[in-house]
Amino acid sequence: MQTYYTEEIAEKSEISEAAEDMTFEEKRAEIMSYIRRMTLMDDAFMSMVLQDKECIELVLGIILERDDLEVMECTTQYTLANLGNRAARLDVMARDKNGKVYDIEVQNAASEKEIKRIRLYSALLDSHYLDKGDEPRNLPETYIIYIMGSDIYPDNLPIYHIDRTVRETGKTFEDELHIILVNSLIRDDTPLGKLMHDFHCIEPENMNYNTLNRHTCRYKEEMEETKMSELMEEYGAKRERRGEARGKAIGEARVKQELIRNLLNETTFSSEKIAKLTKTSVEEVEKIDKIRKRSDNGRIETAP
Repeated sequence: MQTYYTEEIAEKSEISEAAEDMTFEEKRAEIMSYIRRMTLMDDAFMSMVLQDKECIELVLGIILERDDLEVMECTTQYTLANLGNRAARLDVMARDKNGKVYDIEVQNAASEKEIKRIRLYSALLDSHYLDKGDEPRNLPETYIIYIMGSDIYPDNLPIYHIDRTVRETGKTFEDELHIILVNSLIRDDTPLGKLMHDFHCIEPENMNYNTLNRHTCRYKEEMEETKMSELMEEYGAKRERRGEARGKAIGEARVKQELIRNLLNETTFSSEKIAKLTKTSVEEVEKIDKIRKRSDNGRIETAP
């Protein structure tokens, strides 16, 4: 998993990894709660899921109404530099077997201000794909796709296709730039409506498309495993620094026991899954689970 996802998740959920006044349990609960609430309308998480070829081909195929699209390369959270001027970071940038370029963006707070942002993205994409000395005719056909959390127009349409036209004749101006705005508020029974439903799904099992279901589950689990491991290491080190543990081995054992109890209390993970997350044995997890179940009045015994 790439580091910037972790940083963006922490920033968006207002979680401070350096907050000295947060206990391990509080930080774990806050981060895990945020991860579980994430949907494909969160740009960082959408970028993570759509880096898989079959996911981006599914999304592009539905939006463009194509069944022959084959993606050859895909980059997520890619920064388009512009020396001395404004740069931009794209959520998902892909290229198909015919050299066509696709930029997919999620914008929850969509407004007409985004129109000029799209113009910026178009200019930066052209600069990116045109090397010094290249002829402008070598610019690739480009699609900028905005999945909007609200409709910027009063027409309440599910999708808007925008191409330049000659005003006097109404003919298309063939510059091969295509702008597509998708209204995610319309979640009807069409393929696009079902896709927008999936983009707003918190629980992957409620998704219409198995491909998105499968990859969303996988990445949420990977994020949970990564953050759990980081928090375990951080919390163990903090306890050791403060002298709260009698020794490194004892401190690590207690942290691990606390973590296992929390996972047993607040998740539906199997003993095997918890053992993998905490790097312990299934037998130890089941032993702590038995002690937890025997506890009276909320008082939990400590495993030996």
